[in-house]
Amino acid sequence: MSEPDLSTLAGRLRELRVAAGLSVRELADRAGISASYLRVLENGENSKTGKPSRPSSQHVEQLVRALGEDAQDLAVLAGHEGVVAAPASPRPRPASNVPELLADLRQATRDLPKRSTFMYERAVDRLREFDAEFRLLAGGTLQCSSEDEPYVTQLAVRSCRSHLRAVSYEDHAWWGQPPGDIYRDHHVKARSENPELDITRIFLVGPGEREALASTFRWHLELGIQTYVLDLAMVPRRHHEDFVLYDDTLLRTAVPVSVDRKQAEFTDDKARIMGKMVDFDALRRLAVDSGARLTAADVDGGPGR
Repeated sequence: MSEPDLSTLAGRLRELRVAAGLSVRELADRAGISASYLRVLENGENSKTGKPSRPSSQHVEQLVRALGEDAQDLAVLAGHEGVVAAPASPRPRPASNVPELLADLRQATRDLPKRSTFMYERAVDRLREFDAEFRLLAGGTLQCSSEDEPYVTQLAVRSCRSHLRAVSYEDHAWWGQPPGDIYRDHHVKARSENPELDITRIFLVGPGEREALASTFRWHLELGIQTYVLDLAMVPRRHHEDFVLYDDTLLRTAVPVSVDRKQAEFTDDKARIMGKMVDFDALRRLAVDSGARLTAADVDGGPGR
């Protein structure tokens, strides 16, 4: 039995999940484990003990089955190198017919009076949470946890057909973390699937942040992304915000919750989208007027750096 490397296991598990396009809840469901336990494994620390949690060989096998052949290294990282699991067959997608889903929900609520007080109260609490989230979604807004943000952002990038316009603010540390690498991969895939996709990103950078973003600037240029770098001191305070516009039909705003995580909100509200289109155009005019368009010479340390 090999020594477990639980910190590496945490990052690898999150990387595989996001690459598979799965949320925490979806992978947990596929693997037959709880979402809270999966979050503990991905975080690399149990909040109760302050130490990493080592999954059992059975849980590793379930995760490998859910994630496929590329996940075999999870067994070695968990110290269970003898575990080999064949990938499970893909599960059929759940029904998407709204009337049928609502009928199922109504049927389930009929059983609530049979449950204990404890179960009844927990079910009602969960129903209230669902009701609040569903009403937001029906109204055109999705509030996304930091755990689910990479997956939902991936879906948004994939849905983009014409142009993607983004402003990066307070992101210099995030870009160098695994989620930043995953975001880069979303762009690579989007451009390979749709070479005509027009991507423009404006970086708002504070003192000392340009150096930290050098590699990020480089791959933007390699992908042919129109890239501008604006000194934060030149930008009006009202424009200090991280946001992305997808085809002028979807808006994503985000705030960092840690070095490698963001909490995001997606909306298709036309008024909010129009407001951010105006903000983006104002920033792009400022960037063009100030000569802030990034070139290979800037990245390589030549004139204009």
